[in-house]
Order: sequence, then C-alpha cells, then structure tokens
Amino acid sequence: MPDGVRPRRALSRPARASVAAGLTLLFSAATTTWALASFLDGASATATLSTSTLAPPTSLGAGLCLLGSVTLNWTATPSTWADGYEIRWGTTSGGPYTTGSTTSVLPTKTVTGLSLLTTYYFVVRASYGNWRSVYTTQRAVSC
Repeated sequence: MPDGVRPRRALSRPARASVAAGLTLLFSAATTTWALASFLDGASATATLSTSTLAPPTSLGAGLCLLGSVTLNWTATPSTWADGYEIRWGTTSGGPYTTGSTTSVLPTKTVTGLSLLTTYYFVVRASYGNWRSVYTTQRAVSC
C-alpha cells in the first residue's frame, strides 16, 4: 500500500464528505442510500436516491395439506428493512399464481380454503412499501 494511504473501513453510521462550497454529500454504506443536501443561505434541500434491492426469502417449505389447509414457512429475507411477505398460489406449475394471495409479517403463514384433490403451487416474495422482491422457487402442495 502506498505511503499515506489508509485502508477503508466499514461505515456503521452516515459519513459526510465535502463536495463543493455550500454542498455536503451524506452517505451510509449500511443502507446504500445517498442524500445531497444544500446549505446555501441557511436553506436546506434534500434529495434521496436508493440503489438497494430487496432480497427474496429462501427455502420455501410446506407441511401436509389437511382439510384444505397448509402451513408454509420460509427463511426470512436478509433485507432487514423489509416489512412483510406476499404469498401467492395457483394451480399451474410455473404460474400464473392467480388463484389466491395473502400477506404475512412473519416467515410463516397458514393458508386455508384450498380445494381437495387439487395441487397448488406456492411462491413468496418480500415486500417493503411498494417494493417487491423476486419470488422464491415454487413449492407444490397436493390437497
């Protein structure tokens, strides 16, 4: 490493770097959210841009379908800011998953009202506000 150059360290709180006279760039490596703030004449303006993507949950599993009811479970998304999950299902492998849908804030959900002698294909995706991750790999359940 050249003399006078220090290795970068991970940021655990927002850092501030001077960009130009009257402008300050605030950034956080933890959230990858960048904000540009102007402090000219005592006024303040902020614009927020995000480069984050919402990671999907993984390992979708299902119990036995009993009397038209099945409990699904999955490994939670590593995106800690996700606020829930969207569960969808259909009767055609590969989709569309339009037979039903529901939501959950936990990485588990019991789906009821399924028809007997029918195979359903379930997928789950993480959500945050209007953002949605990609779906998990589908899981087939026969009732």
